[in-house]
Amino acid sequence: MRDQGRLVEWFDEKGYGFIQPDDAEKERVFLHIKDFARPGPRPIIGCALEYLVILDERGRFRAQQVTYLKASQTRKALKPAKTQSSFQASPWSAMQMGIVFYFVLMGIMSFIHILPAYTLLFVLMMNVLSYWLYSQD
Repeated sequence: MRDQGRLVEWFDEKGYGFIQPDDAEKERVFLHIKDFARPGPRPIIGCALEYLVILDERGRFRAQQVTYLKASQTRKALKPAKTQSSFQASPWSAMQMGIVFYFVLMGIMSFIHILPAYTLLFVLMMNVLSYWLYSQD
């Protein structure tokens, strides 16, 4: 069965480290650099990993077929229910309000001919392109 955890120790010069499974009741798992399923970036402490657990010849837990996980692939731990508080979250974050203000200001400036009309179109197209490129990563 495949398990998930985070790298808690890594000795780069020796090529091995230890994974702490997401289930805190489980013991740490040994990881060697050759046990990654495919080559990739050097392991960084705190990165999320998925792996197959085996027992080695000494009876210790060892990870095999290790792969890096994206944030969207990690299993979420169950969080306790939130209590009611007097703080009400705003439906719009400060960043979203700033973006809307920016585009409204650009639109007004284009409408009253302070900026050429194609400037607004160009900025919008560049933002859409950069968002699409970012989502591909």
